[in-house]
Amino acid sequence: MMVNSRKLQIFSKEQIKEKEMKKIFLALVLIMSLVISFASFGMIVGAINEDEGNEYAAYTNNEVSKMTEHDLERTIAYIEQLKADGKLSYAAFAVGNHTGEFFHWTLDGTTDNTLFDMASVTKPVVVTSLFLQAQSEGLLSWDDTLSMHFENVSEDKADIPLWRLLSHSSGFVARVSNSVLSTFENEEDRQAAVVDYILSTNLSYTPGTKVTYACNGYVVLGAILENVYGKSLDQLFLEKVAEPLGMENSGYKLFENATDLAKHQSNSNRVNDDIAHFINDVSGNAGLFSNILDMSVYAIAVANKLADLDVSSDVFDESVKNRTEELGDSRASGWKYVDESYAQTGKLFSTGSIGHTGHTGTSFFVDPETGLWVVLLTNANYLSTSSEVETMRKNFHNILADDLVAGQSNIEVTPYGNIDKSVYPLNDENAVLTVHCGNPSILGNLNNHGV
Repeated sequence: MMVNSRKLQIFSKEQIKEKEMKKIFLALVLIMSLVISFASFGMIVGAINEDEGNEYAAYTNNEVSKMTEHDLERTIAYIEQLKADGKLSYAAFAVGNHTGEFFHWTLDGTTDNTLFDMASVTKPVVVTSLFLQAQSEGLLSWDDTLSMHFENVSEDKADIPLWRLLSHSSGFVARVSNSVLSTFENEEDRQAAVVDYILSTNLSYTPGTKVTYACNGYVVLGAILENVYGKSLDQLFLEKVAEPLGMENSGYKLFENATDLAKHQSNSNRVNDDIAHFINDVSGNAGLFSNILDMSVYAIAVANKLADLDVSSDVFDESVKNRTEELGDSRASGWKYVDESYAQTGKLFSTGSIGHTGHTGTSFFVDPETGLWVVLLTNANYLSTSSEVETMRKNFHNILADDLVAGQSNIEVTPYGNIDKSVYPLNDENAVLTVHCGNPSILGNLNNHGV
């Protein structure tokens, strides 16, 4: 009978000692490998955190995103078709929430660094941001009147509060005409001349009785901010908005030395706004240039209540309230307020979302409740009419909404009703993109983009 047995091995003391030393050596090698690995990881994290002072750098790196072009293929195809149809030649968009950017894409011929003329998106990014800072610092108040900031204000304007200017319900005429601007051509201080003219011109309606979109109000607000801080608006933007957020490629007059600039007009060597151009390309109503990376950073900041600009939570919350609910056009203090009748955000953004559009074809919107944000930058107005640009935005947001909720195994979709919610797992198990697809009056069919 065969018996299974193990061969008995006998080691000398020297052999045992040698074997123990080998074990110790291998353990030391393992420990050193772990130390080096952790050190390398720390260097990587440190590099991300120190990336040019931009604390959102980790979020604007597309490598951390789990969203791919396949997930948003219909949105991308729509923009590519617009280019094929000759409706635009530059475009970029980004999607994310308060934790960061989850996806951004650029059209062929557009890069991450392509500068766009932001047009009226200047209003919130520059004026609203600075105003909320000044309010938080106790330098300004919503209820400050024009007479508190200007000596020679006509009686009909003396008691107009600044929040009326922010919400386009001040009674101001919409714009100073080019024929009037030309009369100030020889003025040493063109901005002062334009502001004096605005403050001396008759109101077009009684303040608070309706909403009329007025660039003039933001020209005046820009001047007030300059007086409060004692610095020019372009300098204030760089010091108090761009630098703290790490928006390194945003500012005024960037067209002067730009090598990667979206074409917004026949003459790209100027801002595409006559008032801003007349007052040396720096104004509260227009003049800012930016790119998709920087605007993503700004959208993240708004989704976090501009806390990184030292805006108090109470001030921010007050700024996003609908100030003109009964006046036919919903406006917050420095933001466009999305309500059920607003079409340009399609079905993607629910009531209470905020943002702004620019006539050149730019826009950004943020849902303060969920943190969802979307930035769209194009030069559509160069090749399309204003109404076509508005339709483009509506279609874009509708198709994006469909892409975010359709056909994904890891998206939970509730039936379309008063408010839809979709949850998309993204950066990590704790980061989700919550979408309230919910303007009931314009929802229509899920796949009806209104093209």
